Amino acid sequence: MTVRQPYQLAQVENEELERLCDSGRARALHGDREAFGIAQAFEVERRRRTRASQMRSLPPEATPVRAWWKFWQAGDDHRPMTST
Repeated sequence: MTVRQPYQLAQVENEELERLCDSGRARALHGDREAFGIAQAFEVERRRRTRASQMRSLPPEATPVRAWWKFWQAGDDHRPMTST
């Protein structure tokens, strides 16, 4: 198994990456110390891709709501009434 650089991993298809993860994990479980690091690199790339695809499926972020403890800041529509 050859060590691939991050820019090379970006060119690997998802199915191939999954296969490399599985084979690397299997070799690491059989005691191959070098395979552990390689399998770890494949797993990191797989998680990076999964995270990116999950982020695209999230709904757009809602408008930020002012924190409840910042009641003294300007822009509050519910200001207390003052007596004159």
